[in-house]
Amino acid sequence: MANRLSFTELSAAVSGGTLVLSVLYEWAYFKVAGFELMGLMTVSDLFRLALTWLPLTVLTFLALVMNELITQGIEKGLSEEELIATSPHPKFYSAFRKSAPKALISVFLLIAAAEILFSSDPNFSAIGLSLTVIWGVISNKITDVPRIREKYGATGCLMIVTIPIVAIMCLGFGAGKAQSDLNDMSNYYDVEMPGGNLLAGVNIIRSLERGILIKKESEKNLNFLPWSQVLSIHAVIPKKENNRSFACRVVSELCVDFPDQN
Repeated sequence: MANRLSFTELSAAVSGGTLVLSVLYEWAYFKVAGFELMGLMTVSDLFRLALTWLPLTVLTFLALVMNELITQGIEKGLSEEELIATSPHPKFYSAFRKSAPKALISVFLLIAAAEILFSSDPNFSAIGLSLTVIWGVISNKITDVPRIREKYGATGCLMIVTIPIVAIMCLGFGAGKAQSDLNDMSNYYDVEMPGGNLLAGVNIIRSLERGILIKKESEKNLNFLPWSQVLSIHAVIPKKENNRSFACRVVSELCVDFPDQN
């Protein structure tokens, strides 16, 4: 009975966490893509669409965890003073340990500031990654303070580090995905509608429970089309404007013309 209850609690925690992260991701997505469209989503949409972005978020988070575990393995649980004392070059090692985090924070602060202040279309994925690294460095310094570790314990310190990181990643990935969708016209579809109408050459951005979000090449915003207005959807291979190889177009090498397949 105890094991069943434990499994139930774990399932509830995973479901609740996924829902919260999905809301954060979609909030950031529709903040960029058009906030009025977020009201069209249902709870099932939140869980279903989480499968498209949650694995990348989890893998990124696991990469950060692995980096931390490797670092701890190299340090072998030694304190800062012990690491410096056992180093063959104590002065250099001490200066490096103090300056490296500051340098890392400075680099990613510059990246985030440049995107926010000087870019007409800031890359939110880059900003999210920068803030993730910055908080990772800062939070590690905070949780290394003995008084903090004694007060909150290992679990509390882990939450201090991880919860903001996961939240920042969801917000950054969500906003970045919206930017990508608004600029991407690589997937073309013809949508057959009632009355013999044809919506030709549109990009289907999202398939929701109530309908689809589409983008026309001539427009910058997304539009909603309910399922009642959709009879069939057909994928279309767009006609290439230039049949030269990618290497030829970029670096003027391997210039072989491909036959037109349209």
